[in-house]
Amino acid sequence: MNFALKTVDEWNALAEKFGRDGSRRLVGRALAIVDAFSTEDRDDPAVFEHFATELAAFTTEEIQFLLAKALQLALPELVYVTQVIHDPAHRPADMRAARRRIEAANSVTFVDYAERMALPLWTEEGVQGRAELELKKALGNQVTVFPYGGHLGNLWYPDNKELVLRILGATSNSAQERPGVR
Repeated sequence: MNFALKTVDEWNALAEKFGRDGSRRLVGRALAIVDAFSTEDRDDPAVFEHFATELAAFTTEEIQFLLAKALQLALPELVYVTQVIHDPAHRPADMRAARRRIEAANSVTFVDYAERMALPLWTEEGVQGRAELELKKALGNQVTVFPYGGHLGNLWYPDNKELVLRILGATSNSAQERPGVR
């Protein structure tokens, strides 16, 4: 996950390469394409062909920047909500104060957020353990909670990989060779 967050931060930093005006033009071009696509008939293959052609005009770096920018737009609000959850006693008194805190979070990177806010909140006071208990209580044997990773970001662990393959009805050669795998 750290690699992915660092990559998003690097892509977001492409704004410096494009400059302020260039970055705004890129975002404007992309929004115009998406806006035009949003009113089209999505069952028409020609519409998708036209959409793909329009997007193909962007360079790889431009697309990377646009993806990072889309993610970055949500980050200040995410920072604010995490702060309020973490410390409800310091909730802003009014919308103006809330807006100032959200604006102050504009300089936060994804790596900063993960390392300084999300992870400490997740592990603080056993939040992770409570979440696991709630999942187990709600879903019983339908859920397996792994100690690391999430959304299958932990498939390099052989036992996790074997369990997922078995659930999906596939097996690997090592499944028969590993006696401890359930």
